[in-house]
Amino acid sequence: MAEPPSEPPFDFPGRAAEIFGGAPCDAVLAGDRALESTHPDEGLLTAVNLMWWRQVGALPVLDEGRLVGCFAEEDLLRVLGDRLLQGGAAAAPQPVWDGLLAKLTVRDAMTPVDRLPVAASADSLLEALRTSCAPYGSQGRYLFLVDESAGGQSVRLASFRDVARFLTGLYDGGQEAVQSALAQPIGRVRPGTRFGHEPNLVPLSVSVAEAVRAMWAGRRGYVLVTLPDAGPIGIFTRRDVLRACVRRNADLAALRLTNLMSARVRTVTETDTLCGLFKLMALESCRHMPLVDEWDHVQSVISMWEGVSLVVGSSERG
Repeated sequence: MAEPPSEPPFDFPGRAAEIFGGAPCDAVLAGDRALESTHPDEGLLTAVNLMWWRQVGALPVLDEGRLVGCFAEEDLLRVLGDRLLQGGAAAAPQPVWDGLLAKLTVRDAMTPVDRLPVAASADSLLEALRTSCAPYGSQGRYLFLVDESAGGQSVRLASFRDVARFLTGLYDGGQEAVQSALAQPIGRVRPGTRFGHEPNLVPLSVSVAEAVRAMWAGRRGYVLVTLPDAGPIGIFTRRDVLRACVRRNADLAALRLTNLMSARVRTVTETDTLCGLFKLMALESCRHMPLVDEWDHVQSVISMWEGVSLVVGSSERG
């Protein structure tokens, strides 16, 4: 007996303009949040402490009020990862502030403005996201909204978490195009797209230094902690790297992963919808979502960047 024909894949690129409805970039901003920023010559430890105590993942770098770069959790991971990889795989003592990052300033670690996704508040949100999500674009987790006014400069920051909240708000508000798009099951949109990636796995026994090396070597912002033939038992992310580095006497080789990882790992299956995925990511700050099978084995991991990239029509076909 012949199988019934499967449904054609949802046309995200063709429907993206309808989904976003011509919204400007500032439509995703959640109120008038105070902007935390830093200066290029600020000590790196001071910037790390500010990010941790304010619970932000990125600090725009301003010089005389103008945006010159960004220092984010990714930049801290990059600097740490590079220096740990240079030191080899041996689990030698890794004092962060008296060794690996001694005397560094924000200027030494930041991403310069010419490598950031920058737009004006009134620019098209869809076009700004497509530029950022393009296969060879900046692929960052933030949009920097820069407006010139009265000879000065106004800088605001929008995260991809804000984009997820914006889309689920439209879904809950009954916007038909958004409901049609986000009602798609994950299993339907995965074939033919690069939606999700091979998981970055480590065993429970590794140190924080080894986990950071694995994160940077795999160019991922997380590692999943697993046991043989079992589901994920923990996740260690860029935010946990930041938390480890706040302490002045932090030694990454001495710190155990079990002391810093999140033991509660939220997961999705192929029957979950995109709306469910975005709501979990937006409401619970889950930047990386493991996709598991019926036995709870990890099949892939979906990042928030990949989710937004799919909806805006920039998800590269495999």
